[in-house]
Amino acid sequence: MGHFESRAAASYAESSKDVAQLLAFHEQIGGTGPGRRWYVSVLNRSAIVLLCAVWEAYCEDLADEVLRHIVNSTSDPSKLPQALRKQVAKELRESPHELSPWQLASDSWKTHLLTRLSDFTRRRNFDWNNPRAANVQSLFERAGIPNITDAWSWQRTSGRKASDRLDRLVALRGDIAHRGDPPIGSRPRRGLRGADVEKVTVLRAVYLVNTLVEKTDAKVARELKRMTGVDPWAG
Repeated sequence: MGHFESRAAASYAESSKDVAQLLAFHEQIGGTGPGRRWYVSVLNRSAIVLLCAVWEAYCEDLADEVLRHIVNSTSDPSKLPQALRKQVAKELRESPHELSPWQLASDSWKTHLLTRLSDFTRRRNFDWNNPRAANVQSLFERAGIPNITDAWSWQRTSGRKASDRLDRLVALRGDIAHRGDPPIGSRPRRGLRGADVEKVTVLRAVYLVNTLVEKTDAKVARELKRMTGVDPWAG
């Protein structure tokens, strides 16, 4: 993921080793020869569920890291991104205290910024158990980073195509979780969507999410440096 990476990306890299371990188990049990082996599909399904979980955790961790960097690197709230200031102003206008956001005493605005993300993820209309592209974009907009999905482009893959692929991956995860696995040792029933996940599907998903993490980290680093003048995780 390059020389510069967030703590969230480092944590993702460590957690995703479990996905690689599931693929290694797949090879040990099923071998490397051609042909589909339905009896190891449970490992592929587990890998998809775990991969989505570590992607979700990465996004949450990075959004928190963004806000902490902004707070720690900014002493004047008027220098915050205009979109972020407008969000906070709207929130405080709607609060029962009716305080102007930039008339808060001392550094209270920093406390507000650090607590608003967790409050946002608890909002009923924000289904963060479904970390698809639109929800990821909303999460980072909330943290002060606009249009995060615009950075998800590489080679012949556009941001829209990458978002669509992520959404399909998250939908597959949901299908696996909601429909469950067949009993160990039994062949998946025909017509059970998501039950028979092939290894190539996992490999493509791993490549997708790894690349999304790399592109997201790079976009966030650029935006934070532009906002604060401080490299967020140089070293």
